[in-house]
Amino acid sequence: MESFKCAYTELVQLKSLKPHAKNPNIHPKEQIERLAKLIDYQGQRLPIIISNLSGCIVAGHGRYAAMKLLKWKQVAVDFQDFDNEDQEYAFIVSDNAISEWATLDLKLINLELPNFGPMDLQLLGLKDFEVIPKETKEKTTKPKEVECPNCNEIFEA
Repeated sequence: MESFKCAYTELVQLKSLKPHAKNPNIHPKEQIERLAKLIDYQGQRLPIIISNLSGCIVAGHGRYAAMKLLKWKQVAVDFQDFDNEDQEYAFIVSDNAISEWATLDLKLINLELPNFGPMDLQLLGLKDFEVIPKETKEKTTKPKEVECPNCNEIFEA
């Protein structure tokens, strides 16, 4: 069921949207399926950005595909102006590329998870993420002990 939880310019029919032909970002099926699950759980938290210049999607191609998979009829969009095609294309590429500069602190996420109730880990959007049990965390931080083969004394490695 459609649920809009973001600021937007307008609600439009999903079928009226046009993906940008020059979008270089490739969305694997597995990513779209996971994104659909996230949107189904959270609602639409980010609008799809449409260029007033070309009338095409310039940000949100993955969300568009996920909402299509969910069979949404309407989506929240934000219409934005671009000075020219060069600026529009630079935005499409940079919007996709700049996020690749960030890294997730998985250790911090693992530390924070116990503060929340039981949760479907797929709703975090992380690929191949596993919770490390507290006991395992404690074991991994303990120094390794090694026995000297000559004197049998125990040393920390």
